[in-house]
Amino acid sequence: MIKGKILIASVFVFLAACIGAVIFAVADRYDYYSYENELTAYTADAITNSSCYSVVRDAGGTESIFHLNGQNTEVMRSLFTITERKRLYISPRYESAEKIEVYLSSEAKLTVIPKTNESEAGGDDEVYLITKLGNKSRVYYLSRYRVMSRLMEFVTQDAKYGTNEAVNRLPEGY
Repeated sequence: MIKGKILIASVFVFLAACIGAVIFAVADRYDYYSYENELTAYTADAITNSSCYSVVRDAGGTESIFHLNGQNTEVMRSLFTITERKRLYISPRYESAEKIEVYLSSEAKLTVIPKTNESEAGGDDEVYLITKLGNKSRVYYLSRYRVMSRLMEFVTQDAKYGTNEAVNRLPEGY
C-alpha cells in the first residue's frame, strides 16, 4: 500500500517536472522573439526620431557621448540580435571600466561590457549584453563575433557610415 503511494507520488512529481520544463521552454522561446521584435521597434523609432545616443567609456574611465546618425543605428542593430546569444538568468559579475551604452530612447538602453573577470576571457570576442527595453531587462553572453570592436565602428565620432555628432551630455530623461 505504501509502495503504491510512493510510486504514484513519484509519477506526479515527474509529470510536474516535465510540464514545468515544457512551460519554461515555451516561455523562453517567446521571450527570444519578443526581444527581437521590441529591439526592431525601438531601433526604427530611434532612426525616425533621430534619438539614438552612445556613451563610450574606455578602460581608463573616460567617457565620450555621441548622437548617432540613422545609418549607423540601423546597421549596429544586427550586433544586438546575433542568434547565438546565450541568455543568462543570473546577472554576472563584471569588473571592467570599459563599456559601451547605446540609448535608443529614454526607455531602451543596451550596454556591452567585455568579459574580463575570468582567466579564460577572450577579450573582444566575449562580451555581456545587458538590455533594458521598456520595463524588461535581459542579460546575454556573446562570443566569437568581435562585438566590442565592431560596435565601436558605429558608435564613435568617425563611424563607419558617416560622422556621429559629439555631444556634452545625454538629453534630459535618458
